[in-house]
Amino acid sequence: MMSKSKYMNTFKFLGILALLSLFTFKNGLAQNTGKISGKVYDSQTGESLPGANVIIPSTHMGASTNANGRYFILQLKPGSYEIKVSFVGYHDKIIKGIKVDPGVTAHIDVKLDPKSIQSKEIVVRAHQSMVQKDVTSSESFHTSTEMQQIAGIENTNDVFKLQGGVVQGGPQQQ
Repeated sequence: MMSKSKYMNTFKFLGILALLSLFTFKNGLAQNTGKISGKVYDSQTGESLPGANVIIPSTHMGASTNANGRYFILQLKPGSYEIKVSFVGYHDKIIKGIKVDPGVTAHIDVKLDPKSIQSKEIVVRAHQSMVQKDVTSSESFHTSTEMQQIAGIENTNDVFKLQGGVVQGGPQQQ
């Protein structure tokens, strides 16, 4: 019969062995994938392009560039890939034959060429301004017919009460 201390030592040994094998297995998995990273920038100015899209069409995986124009596409199986880089106002670019190896980062910087955006002609017509620059106050005109149609109007003083910014002074009537 096994003593209690030998049983505990055996249990500890098996636990440590399980943890080590799990750690080794996890590291082995991490080495089975690679990644693609790089920077996207304007070919004329050299400025980075934050928010550009970098996708791998065959996998539907991809990334958007950060504020510095950098991107990272992680956990790619070893093989050869192509990436498509796009950004509004620039020509799309496809780069083929990017080799991804386990545990290695393929570094691909991409220069995008600007393109002009063509649209139909837009005609803007100016009309007389609703605001008269030489008038410093507002005006409102009401006919007697209009005043009769407004609910709650009994006399001309009631019309003034409906206007914004009008303050009525004098003794209050109740």
